[in-house]
This record gives sequence, structure tokens and C-alpha cells, in this order.
Amino acid sequence: MWTDGGVGAPITFEAFGPDGLSLLGPNGPNDHADDNFGGGTEEDRFYGATNPGGISRIVISNPSGGIEVDHLQLNRCILCGDTNRDLDVTASDALFALTVAVGLESCDSCICDADGSGGVTAVDALMILKNAVGLGLPTNCPPCDGL
Repeated sequence: MWTDGGVGAPITFEAFGPDGLSLLGPNGPNDHADDNFGGGTEEDRFYGATNPGGISRIVISNPSGGIEVDHLQLNRCILCGDTNRDLDVTASDALFALTVAVGLESCDSCICDADGSGGVTAVDALMILKNAVGLGLPTNCPPCDGL
């Protein structure tokens, strides 16, 4: 929920799928800011997105002035590569994916099959590691059904 911002500040909303690509492109700019920060609700707006495969991130922004966002609701918080489901992909997640690849552990494909190949291999672990350190390409885990 976008709740407050400087008057005339164009607001943009964008949601991204699990592959890191924009689902629909940016929504906006929208001009509903009224510069009232005293508790009024006239300018409040709901921005939302759903995607069966998941949403990896959302961006609500304006180029100038303040911004307040509140009532953020998340459902089925699963990130491709986030093996411990703490909403942060790290080197530890990559190591766990590697143990899955060699058959020592198990993992849902929608979390560990980072390249979408149908199985978990060392390539998936490497993709997860590259994403953890900011060097990766978008991942392509299959959708999570029933998680």
C-alpha cells in the first residue's frame, strides 16, 4: 500500500517474476500524491501483483520527495536458490544445492533447480552461488506447486 509522498511525485510500481524479469513492465507514472502527511487516506493506493510462479521482488518508487509504503503482504515466500527459505540467497544455499546435486540431501525443484533443467546439478549450485555474490544471471526454477 502506497500511503504518502510529495505532491507531483510520479509513482511507479513494478513486479518481477522468479526469473528476475518484469512481469508486466512498470505501472505508471501515477500522480496521486497530495503532500498530506497528517494521516489522511485520500492519496493511499493499493499496488499488487500475483504470479503462479512467484514474485522475486517489487519496486515502488518516485524520483523525488518522500515515500511511505506500508501493509506489505507476502504469500508463499519462496525464492529460487533460497534453500533455507530465509528470503536471502547466500553461499550456504549454494553449498546445500551442491549436497543435493551429489545425492546427500533433497530439495524441491522450485528452489534448487536454478536452471530449470529438470534436475539439480552442480550447475544449479554454481548459479545459486553466482547470484549470492551478485554475479549471476536470472534463475529459472520451475513453479512451486503446493508449497
